[in-house]
Amino acid sequence: MHRTKCSKLISNVISSALLSELVEDVGNKPYSLIIDESTDISVKKYIAVCIRYFSLMQSDIVTEFLGIITIIETTAVTLYDSLVNYLKEINLPVKNLIGIGTDGASNLCGKNHSLFTLLKERVPLPQL
Repeated sequence: MHRTKCSKLISNVISSALLSELVEDVGNKPYSLIIDESTDISVKKYIAVCIRYFSLMQSDIVTEFLGIITIIETTAVTLYDSLVNYLKEINLPVKNLIGIGTDGASNLCGKNHSLFTLLKERVPLPQL
């Protein structure tokens, strides 16, 4: 198999199967997200998201890559909307989000207006 066909097979078939298996493993349990935003050489902006949760299948706390979200700008509102829409798209309940980890950027975890403060205001705490 050539490189192009192999990469298309991985991105279109295998990755979606792995993502649905991951979401099924998380289920309706609490989880945390590890988030970082970045800009590539072509000035496109992205959010990379990892998930940390207790896996019943592995009987352990696991950290897995969840996805990369393309964004237009890195404002707190755009980051919040993009993240919440992505979680809804892959069927992960936002209400089960119990924490986020970031690199300390003010638009991600600042005390006045950031992704963290918007999540804290708009997402109810899960009943554990």
